[in-house]
Amino acid sequence: MGKIPVGQTIRHAYGFAFRRFPHILRLIWLPFAIVLVASWLMTDQIRDVSVGIATHNFAALANNWAVLLPFYFAAVILFMVQLVAVMQLALGQQGGSAFFHLSFKQPLWKLIGAYLLVAALFFAVIAVALIIILIVGIVGSAVVGFKPGIETSQGTKTVLGSIALVTLFLVYGAAIYGLVRQTFFLTPAVVSQNRVNLRQAWSLGRGNFWRMLVIALAVTLPVFALQFALYRVSGIDLVPPSLMQGDSVQQITAWYDNYFQRLHSLWFVLYPASIAFTALLLGLGCGAQVFAYRHLTCGDPDEAR
Repeated sequence: MGKIPVGQTIRHAYGFAFRRFPHILRLIWLPFAIVLVASWLMTDQIRDVSVGIATHNFAALANNWAVLLPFYFAAVILFMVQLVAVMQLALGQQGGSAFFHLSFKQPLWKLIGAYLLVAALFFAVIAVALIIILIVGIVGSAVVGFKPGIETSQGTKTVLGSIALVTLFLVYGAAIYGLVRQTFFLTPAVVSQNRVNLRQAWSLGRGNFWRMLVIALAVTLPVFALQFALYRVSGIDLVPPSLMQGDSVQQITAWYDNYFQRLHSLWFVLYPASIAFTALLLGLGCGAQVFAYRHLTCGDPDEAR
């Protein structure tokens, strides 16, 4: 399998995202606005559930799931509508009308199905990995002579800790590798062919993991950094407090109160910025994926332009 030209791919991604930025905005603004309006109307429910999850009080989730579950389900579908539209634009296919795009035709459902398959495979692998960790722990304990209820030496604790650390590192590394390799080419493969093809998406990534990872970081980190800076200037801390860090329920509640209060008071800045950041991320991601996909499948980088 060929190698992805990292520099060319990143340059093409930024060129596509900025050159076609107005067109991308026209494609995504309507589904994005629908989600924003719905989230505004359900602010209280979203806040209560967020606080409940952060404070391990799941009563709020039980009280609001009937409203929020359809909302999040619809939000995911509307995001996929935006993703398909921008990917079609990057592929040179029809990208919707001049003013908006809201299409629920194929390949939207095939793309959703493909990601559901990937999610199912991922969770299956995680389940197997947890079983392996359990077996490794049992075997490791037997090898070093660990017995429950009996004082354990410092050396035994060190060995068991090292085994657990190495195993977790391998599991997390394998998970990251699998997700990057399977998903990097998944969207262009499905949208361009209008069929689910996990095998091709996986095979195209052979020998390109580090290249795909570098490209993904290059097209996402700058946008996330800009968004983080904007929110910090707006008085919003994007890192919430946590019970695991010793923060109190009152601190967590106050953080979420401040977050939603600032979000609503500065909506005229933060909401337009959010759609702009989303347009950039989609343009950069789709531009990079299409260039790399066509380079490997067509053998000529110029085919991706």
